[in-house]
Amino acid sequence: MRHFRLGLLICAVLVSATTVVGQGASGSDPQQAGQATALLQRSLAALTGGAPVTDVTMTGTVTANNGSTTESGTITLVATATGQSQITLALPSASWVTTQNYAANPRTSTSAGSNGTTQDTAPEDLAGPSPAWFCPALVMAAAAPATYAASYLGQETRNGSAVQHVSFWPQASSSPTSPFLTAGQQVLTGPGPSLPLQIGQQELFIDSASLLPRELIIRLRGYRSAFNSSDPTHPTIPTLVDEHVQFSDYRQVQGRLVSFHVQVFFGPVPAMDIQLASVNFNTGATIAAN
Repeated sequence: MRHFRLGLLICAVLVSATTVVGQGASGSDPQQAGQATALLQRSLAALTGGAPVTDVTMTGTVTANNGSTTESGTITLVATATGQSQITLALPSASWVTTQNYAANPRTSTSAGSNGTTQDTAPEDLAGPSPAWFCPALVMAAAAPATYAASYLGQETRNGSAVQHVSFWPQASSSPTSPFLTAGQQVLTGPGPSLPLQIGQQELFIDSASLLPRELIIRLRGYRSAFNSSDPTHPTIPTLVDEHVQFSDYRQVQGRLVSFHVQVFFGPVPAMDIQLASVNFNTGATIAAN
């Protein structure tokens, strides 16, 4: 939410394909699945008023933290219901364009910087329903029951608010495989040992009162040395980086509710703070193939 690579730490935020904790993809309880599907549909209706979203274009300002410095600049986010997105980030040090195509087989994600740096993302890290992590309506609309299973995990309190927790992930027939999640190597786990992490899983927290999305948790794949060494020839084992996308300051735009304040964190560390200035729906926006 994706899957969010933008220059150093910033580049990592723009690669919005996701792997997140939750219910195992081997299946969910039918009652929990029904509750999850109904809640997602109600939240989507609260966001859009029942009007479809075919594409969205957002512009605004961004404060980006790359771990050692903080810069402010501009950002443009474009996404389509067909599974494509493009994020253009302009900072004093460099500009970045990240283009993702979930309609391609295999899916693709490429980030190109004005400093000549490019970065691709492996297809197994692009298993979420949509690359539009900044537009929850497109994420929920893409998580169709035919291709995604879901589970309702109950009510929680997050950031002082009561929220409903929903998890969804690719159905087994459509779920990509990943070498580091094979039997005997399943070092990435969900809330407990009986709930293994599954590729493409996402956790959505929906405000209990307004039914508006408040947070999307994404786990990005990372690696660390098995020997705690900086030697690049040493074996590495997979680890996870928790990415939190938080939504607030909802406003009416063309009959739909939009979060004008989007914050991205890696664990407790702020990565991007986006304040939107304009949002337009269904303009016929297209995204060139990367």
